[in-house]
Amino acid sequence: MTKQETFQLEFENHVKEGLSTFPKFLSSKYIYDDRGDELFQQIMALPEYYLTEAEFNIVDTYKSNLREVFNEHGAFDLIELGAGDGKKTKVLLKELVHNNVQFTYIPIDISQHAIDDLTMSLTSILPELEVQGEQGTYFKVLERLATYNKRPKVIIVLGSNIGNLEHPQAINFLKKIKEVMSHND
Repeated sequence: MTKQETFQLEFENHVKEGLSTFPKFLSSKYIYDDRGDELFQQIMALPEYYLTEAEFNIVDTYKSNLREVFNEHGAFDLIELGAGDGKKTKVLLKELVHNNVQFTYIPIDISQHAIDDLTMSLTSILPELEVQGEQGTYFKVLERLATYNKRPKVIIVLGSNIGNLEHPQAINFLKKIKEVMSHND
């Protein structure tokens, strides 16, 4: 089966499942193509979408505190689930890089377009930053992270990404994060 055929079958199964339940739903992962990413960025820039600005201010206010906590045990990997355009994270990344913290940034997003744009943007503004972007859904990425224990992980989830999940999925998501973390994470 080709990659396209696999995607088509998965899509059909998700649509059938989502429209057969109550309440009905469709996975948000199908709207994150190039145009969907662009529309979401425009939505986040609206004054009514206050979350982005509020979260940005929190990260900006506490960036040095976060740097101190993250850097307590030396080199680490900063893994961000649902990285998007990285607007909020860039503030933290600049703080870490400009203070010579040893880390690798691993942004994860459902959209390959978002990962490519973020990596290109970071390469431009922080050329010394090591970026290893990965495309995938939260649950698939968490499965991969379970075996990743080269050095301590800092896993961050900024934004309202958890709102894309139904309540039982959100609980499961948080449990999965806990499961992939080791003692030093």
